[in-house]
Amino acid sequence: MKTASRPQPHPQTATFPYMTTKATSTTTLPPTLKLSALAAGLLLFATPGAFAQSAAVKAFEGDGAIVIADFEGRSYGKGWTVTGEAFGKAPATAATTRQSRLAGYLGSGYVNTYNPNDRPTGTLTSPAFTIQRRYVRFLIGGGGHPDTCVNLLVDGKVVRTASGPNVYGPGSENLSEAGWDVGEFAGKSARIEIADMNSGSWGHINIDHIIQSDRAPKKLVAPQQQAAAANPPASGQATRTALRDAAAVWNMDAPKTAGGARAAVSGAVSFGHALQGAELAASRARGGDGLAARFAGGFIKDEQLQPKGDRLTLLLRIKPSAALPNGELFSKHGGHAKTSFNLYVNSGRIGFQIGTKDVTSLAADIRLEPDAIKPGAWHDIVARYDGSQIALFVNGRRVLSKPVSGALRENAEPLTIGRPMRGDIDHAALWTRALSDAEIIALSGGPGAVAQAQTSRLPQIQAITGKDNLTTVDQLRAARELRAKLADDPHRPRYHLMPPDGYWNDVNGTLYWKGRYHVMFLGRQAPDAQTVLDGKDTAHPREIWLHASSADLVHWVHHTPALTPVFDGSMPRGIYSGDAVNDAPVPTLIYHVPGQGTCIATAADPDDPELVRWTPHPKNPVISDKTQPPEVRVFDPAAWREADGTYYALIGNKNGTPGYEGDSTSLYRSKDLVNWEYRGPFYKSDRKWTGEYEDAACPDFFPIGNGRHMLLMHCHRPFNSTHYYIGIWDRASEKFIPESHGRMSWAAGSTAAPETLLDDKGRRVFWGWVQEPYRPTQMPKMPSASVTWASVTTLPRILSLFPDNTLRIQPAPELEVLRHNERVLENFTVSGERNLSGIRGDTLEIRARIRPGKSGRFGVVVRQTPDDAERTPIWIDLDKHTLTADISKSTLDPKARWTKGRADFLKNLPPQEHFVTEQTAPLTLAPGEIVDLRVFIDRSIIEIFVNERQCLTQRVYPSRRDAQEISLVAEGAPVTIEKLQVWDMRPTQ
Repeated sequence: MKTASRPQPHPQTATFPYMTTKATSTTTLPPTLKLSALAAGLLLFATPGAFAQSAAVKAFEGDGAIVIADFEGRSYGKGWTVTGEAFGKAPATAATTRQSRLAGYLGSGYVNTYNPNDRPTGTLTSPAFTIQRRYVRFLIGGGGHPDTCVNLLVDGKVVRTASGPNVYGPGSENLSEAGWDVGEFAGKSARIEIADMNSGSWGHINIDHIIQSDRAPKKLVAPQQQAAAANPPASGQATRTALRDAAAVWNMDAPKTAGGARAAVSGAVSFGHALQGAELAASRARGGDGLAARFAGGFIKDEQLQPKGDRLTLLLRIKPSAALPNGELFSKHGGHAKTSFNLYVNSGRIGFQIGTKDVTSLAADIRLEPDAIKPGAWHDIVARYDGSQIALFVNGRRVLSKPVSGALRENAEPLTIGRPMRGDIDHAALWTRALSDAEIIALSGGPGAVAQAQTSRLPQIQAITGKDNLTTVDQLRAARELRAKLADDPHRPRYHLMPPDGYWNDVNGTLYWKGRYHVMFLGRQAPDAQTVLDGKDTAHPREIWLHASSADLVHWVHHTPALTPVFDGSMPRGIYSGDAVNDAPVPTLIYHVPGQGTCIATAADPDDPELVRWTPHPKNPVISDKTQPPEVRVFDPAAWREADGTYYALIGNKNGTPGYEGDSTSLYRSKDLVNWEYRGPFYKSDRKWTGEYEDAACPDFFPIGNGRHMLLMHCHRPFNSTHYYIGIWDRASEKFIPESHGRMSWAAGSTAAPETLLDDKGRRVFWGWVQEPYRPTQMPKMPSASVTWASVTTLPRILSLFPDNTLRIQPAPELEVLRHNERVLENFTVSGERNLSGIRGDTLEIRARIRPGKSGRFGVVVRQTPDDAERTPIWIDLDKHTLTADISKSTLDPKARWTKGRADFLKNLPPQEHFVTEQTAPLTLAPGEIVDLRVFIDRSIIEIFVNERQCLTQRVYPSRRDAQEISLVAEGAPVTIEKLQVWDMRPTQ
């Protein structure tokens, strides 16, 4: 549809009618009759809808009808919005001069856009209403063009449309009954849009008496007609009308301001470059003049323009010559606290942000994918704010949107255009209203150009989101092929909890409920391709919460995702980490949504032991990331309930209060999980235990015995890892006082993002995320490590305290059900290396009771090839007081390497120090202490427990399938093996 010009007064060319069918021309009456007619007309306007009681109206409406509009009044009514000239300010009350005889309407007023002829254009849009009946019926006449129509809009999109009967030549102006079946939209909010965007023959529309009804219309318009209205034909008239309606247009033929004065230009900009051939035609089809400005680091500045209100549309037609540098393309910026609007570039991605009067920083910010704007091609970029959301359109299609409301912030900053631009700008425009989708399509070349651009996007979208509309046969075949591929992978664990497919990372939301253990974890999901094509969201995959449960801690059922983002552009990064609320009376999850804050969800059916369905709270976010004190970083949350019913939450992995540098988190308090009060930093970290660069992500806080509490945390630097404090929870002062600190992973290690639960046996059960070695994303030019199984949890571990308040770590005894084919050796001595001939495997549990000597080191070698080319020794060193996994010969694959940390940590080290060849944990044994060594091998995962005091998790990637040998080793003093047990472990997946 074409866009509309500014509304003008509607010509009143006839006296008031005094019949139920309107007169078709101006009537001359005697003075007394004129007075009577005038009185009747005044009575009519004093009591809108008076004629609705007539027999004709009752016959049309039938029983139970809901009137949307009868157009019986001095104006269109409260909430109706008019654009352009065609509709005037009020309903028509007769045919206009030179218009043919017009009949078939009800009452006195109706819509007539022949005003005073076919030339004017515009739109008339109703306030929102709820669809409560099966049909929408109306009376319609006039032009039979796709852009002289009445539309039904749901979610801002045209879902039904109808046009009049006439196209060219003679025809009848009479209105007749038509309508739509809208049953599929029952309960949804909708609007009626009447559009006249055509200035040719029969370029007008007549509408009257729009109602909701359970009675079918005489003419039922097929839903397929909506395509024509959603994609109206392009016309130069439509774009010229839209640009005339703009508050400002820059044609780029000369340096002009919105008011026509000479604009200030900073830097290199040259104007008036003539476009040729197809580029010229494309420019004119979009309302341009075929002239462009060439930007080479300069920009246009306008000091006068200040948009106001809660509506705004920006248009920029650009052709970058290279990747765009960071900067403001079209903005009144001045920093986040001043921004009115800003169409910008950041890291090669175009974004749009606005500031509103009621928000101190940015009110909303959206950003496209990096490859959305390609150099060397023309792009029509439109940014729109309609009072309820901001949206970005590229080449006529909405590609991203986000809810927001409020009046635009006003500022004294100059409006600038083209600041980071390297290339051409054809034209730019600004409206102080929200253009419709149809208007944007017209300004982007029309439906043909938009459809072509959309079709070209589909393969790229499907490459990210996956092929849509697969048949059941396709899916079954793919599932069989996937199962065969997984079974053949020598690195895929067989008895650790992991997802059936795909990638996930942080463990979240662990809880025990009605006899079942629940573990949730971050997965990935992209919207379906149609959602992306419809412009509701981008194709970018984002985090969701996957969910598995078990009755025995060993065998797991995977459920549908517990939490998924809303795919409407409001959650472009998805749902991040969180926890289950400890001791909540109803299962409750607390989690972080980037850009929003801390949210909660409760089990939809607490009587369901599988807890399949979860309901987000309607007041989310319960802790907004926009309104908290500056020292608080709203990030990963955890929460618990005290015995008196008070809830506490730990929010964030840092606290910016001076004196609380390093790992810390912020404490909040609540009575209802919805209204939270900030209480300050939770604890103060000490540099004798942790570095200032460390943090306290993914926290979990709980009593662990001996009057002590434990705080478990994920640390991001120098590498992903798990660390913890044991100390006193001082409820009176609402502070945690750490007494000791420990770690669960070290350089080259693999345990991160921990979570625990309390089960019905009173046990504190732990899981951690077993990740892969670092990849090229952390280190440019680094060979890729294995990317096969980054998504695994540790085995369930039972945490408690020894009497001296040190941590006790035990593998859950439920794992013993997996044991079979036991092999036992007893009472023998090892000096040097002894291969256990005939005992081998890559899915094992090894348990050894060892009496050590007085010095030296000893242990077991696993994942060993017969020729010793690959091997992973596990050492207990009595002199160094350490437990070590030696990975220097774990694999012959040069791509599988382990780094000391992330790229920002490694950049300060010489290249030769980037990699490590062992993971070493502290371990001190008392003189003569017997060693209970337990080693769980599950293909690429090794978990090592020593005397329930230390646990080490290691990933290894042997390149050879015969890396299944086992040896015992001792260097220095010999050791006595009192008992050695080896079991094969049954797979659980």
